[in-house]
Amino acid sequence: MFENLSRGGEKELRSAAVFSLYMFIFLLTELLVNARAAAALPRDLLAFAYAVSISSTGVGYLLYPLVRRAGVKSAFCRRTLMPLFVAAAFVSLSAISFARASALGYLFLTVVCMASLGCVGGLVHLDMSVSFANDRRLGKTIGCAVCVSIVAQYLFQNTGLAFAPRVVLLSAAFGLLLAAAVRGSRRASVEIERRYSLEIPNVGNKCLLLFLIAAAMTLIFSAMDISMTKLHAQGAADVASWPRLFYAVGLIAAGAIADCKDRAYLPLAIVCAMTLSVAAVSFFNTPETYAVSFSMAYFYGGFYVVFFTVSFMDIAPYTRNPALWAGMGRVARSAALGLSAVPTAALVQWGDYRVVMMVNFGLFVLSFLLFYLSGSLSYKNDYAAADIDDALKLQKFFDTYGLTSREADVALRLIRSDNDLKGIADDLNIGMRTVQHHITSIYEKTDTKNRVGFLHLVNKEKNS
Repeated sequence: MFENLSRGGEKELRSAAVFSLYMFIFLLTELLVNARAAAALPRDLLAFAYAVSISSTGVGYLLYPLVRRAGVKSAFCRRTLMPLFVAAAFVSLSAISFARASALGYLFLTVVCMASLGCVGGLVHLDMSVSFANDRRLGKTIGCAVCVSIVAQYLFQNTGLAFAPRVVLLSAAFGLLLAAAVRGSRRASVEIERRYSLEIPNVGNKCLLLFLIAAAMTLIFSAMDISMTKLHAQGAADVASWPRLFYAVGLIAAGAIADCKDRAYLPLAIVCAMTLSVAAVSFFNTPETYAVSFSMAYFYGGFYVVFFTVSFMDIAPYTRNPALWAGMGRVARSAALGLSAVPTAALVQWGDYRVVMMVNFGLFVLSFLLFYLSGSLSYKNDYAAADIDDALKLQKFFDTYGLTSREADVALRLIRSDNDLKGIADDLNIGMRTVQHHITSIYEKTDTKNRVGFLHLVNKEKNS
């Protein structure tokens, strides 16, 4: 897989390596934060602390577009903000691990740590989305990259390393992420800005539907995740033990399926994995079957992580705000887990797993209906073949004639709407004189005299 990436381009290989490194740090940090919560906080606060931790990650991803905007406007912000977020995550994680803090202090450090990592994750996801735009290897790359991080985390937790080597390795990982964040911020200001806002039709509705599907799938996983966290906190089971490797199996399988026939088989495979996950709840009743339930839950987790990651990375470059949507799958996960953590924990604490299974079955039906509404269990077919192809042709046209990013924004309005100068100016939130200046420049670069001539040239180039 990675040899194919190397032949395909150094940029893609570098993006995949950074993504895998980030996921290793994120997964390990999430596990350490939750383990520390179990040891330092009263039992009745564990579900709330988990909700705070996972919600903070989503906040970080939502914060990234603002950070990126500040970096575009200021070279100083571009050089310093992302490294500061990496440093904040490392320092706060160190404080959580070694310092004694009150419950309030622990929650504050958790927010700083997970929100900072989330913000860095926004950059990493955007870089992957842009590097693999319209690339049919994205699914396998995501599956392999997260699989590598899972195996690395497993080895880190279970090879009996002494305390000092663990600290050194984790510090080195954060150091590499720091270097990647600095380089990624520079690329974001140059390479990513060169991509145009080539929105596909009705992209907002499609993104909303994907968000709802990801949230529903997360809620299915939530009961199992809370149950496993509870058992881990009680010492009855270890979430870092060998069943976690089934996560890697699910990731590899889902990644391979995702790249078949333009994602056509992925939703159906997800439905099958969800069926397995509903059945997994029944095995939480006795200690003898914990390993079975953990294995089934992690296998489903691999499928759903690949789904929401690939889905939003696919569509992000063709939205108006790629920095926001590239990591929106993580936001959906954080929102669903954060909002459901306390009630789900109460349901799990009640101890009647039959009720949990019934709730998960209802969510399974909801997810199935959402998949159906998205296009006969094939969300990709509904837009990829025509809409993304059209967007890529327009991008090639803009590159051929040397249009700037802002000129491309204006050109898109000339092509896709009947708006006059005032309408275009209002849509882009710029002045009418600025719009007229861009239109004059567009006509000069394309050697056309008016809108009719420009549209004729666009259609001619797209059909050639």
